[in-house]
Amino acid sequence: MIASRSWRCGAAATDALAGILRGHDVRCEPTGIDRYHRTLAHCRRADDNLDINGWMVREGWAVAYRQYSYAYMPDEMLARLAGRGLWAGTFEMPWDFRHHAQAYR
Repeated sequence: MIASRSWRCGAAATDALAGILRGHDVRCEPTGIDRYHRTLAHCRRADDNLDINGWMVREGWAVAYRQYSYAYMPDEMLARLAGRGLWAGTFEMPWDFRHHAQAYR
């Protein structure tokens, strides 16, 4: 990615997730419901117990959602310091993006 150029970070994150899940079954345990009535879950690969949520944050393809938990903050800091994934450039935090998008509706 080149600074100040747009890139499809969501597509890159989807590709990364598909890559680590390919050939694996996934187990998810619901942990709650968010304010939009979506299920929150902790997901792991069934065969090796890899924490998928943590992996996505640690690799920079997701951010720690502080409103619900601080559990992934150390993973986010590692990704940020290493400049991995989203942290290779600049981006707007998802909650800020949603807030701004609602303001223009």
